Amino acid sequence: MSEKSSLYKDRKIVLVTKHKKEAIIKPLLEKEIGCQIIVESEFDTDRLGTFSREIKRKKSQEGTALVLLDKRNKLVVNGVYESADTNYNHILADHYDDVLVFAKNIGFPEHHVIIRPDNNKSKKYN
Repeated sequence: MSEKSSLYKDRKIVLVTKHKKEAIIKPLLEKEIGCQIIVESEFDTDRLGTFSREIKRKKSQEGTALVLLDKRNKLVVNGVYESADTNYNHILADHYDDVLVFAKNIGFPEHHVIIRPDNNKSKKYN
């Protein structure tokens, strides 16, 4: 553990998240900075905008993100992880069978899938 990370050793930090992101974030923070993470999932972060675009963000992704606000040390900590190593993929499909093949190839149901119209003029099905 580095000297800087010792600021958070044995401190309780509330992680406001939804959609089970704590499964990845919690063990990393606890290991790397020595804190105890308390997960708060009652706050509906989807109100700030959704990845699937059903609720549009009013600000950029970074401007919307909930960051580590350290009132004791008067710090705002923001982290970003970027990698080309991802399973992100997409298709434009006209047939249900194409969607099934795609979903199977990306590991559904272990990996979630977002299905949405390609634009606001697409047909809506009941």
